[in-house]
Amino acid sequence: MNVEMATGLDRPWVCPASAKLVEKHDGVQCLASDLKTNLEHGINWDDKEDILRRHEAFGTNTYPRPPTKCFYRFVWEALKDPTILILLVCAALSLGFGIKENGLKEGWYEGGSISVAVFLVIAVSAGSNFKQNRQFLNLCKVSNNIQIDVVRNGRRKQVLIFEIVVGDVVCLKIGDLVPAYELFIDGHSLQVDESSMTGESEHVEVNLN
Repeated sequence: MNVEMATGLDRPWVCPASAKLVEKHDGVQCLASDLKTNLEHGINWDDKEDILRRHEAFGTNTYPRPPTKCFYRFVWEALKDPTILILLVCAALSLGFGIKENGLKEGWYEGGSISVAVFLVIAVSAGSNFKQNRQFLNLCKVSNNIQIDVVRNGRRKQVLIFEIVVGDVVCLKIGDLVPAYELFIDGHSLQVDESSMTGESEHVEVNLN
């Protein structure tokens, strides 16, 4: 498959919106001119002020990440489970009645055993969720290192997907992640997997029309 080129617009891929955007700006060439980019040479790699202006005008190609949870947060969430709450109440009642009937020395056995079992369940559940959360965060860090080919100053360069800006000319090849909302400006046989957005397993073919 030949190289496909697209102009990054920092939003999810939506073909109908692309058509409206092109129509609003009287064609792709006029849209590129309004964005102060060149369809063949891209933007100026060396003009840091221009890239900064694009960030200020359109925002960065990033998304907010949820705050990192500490272990105690998962413990608190486990404690709010209805089953755990019921077991804790049963443990407290058993402990109270056991001490009342048999005294502190022997009366705490049953209630204390239930309490220990409940807290073990809480610790295991919180520990498992905490580990999964750490694994997810590590996976996110790996995804941050995905690079994409862009054309700047007429030369192809690799940048991180979060470093592309509005007006970038992006070169896609087989298996690449579509890093932003883009306009298809050149190429052929481009098919996009939109299953993560639409749930449809069939690839969507994109053309210049």
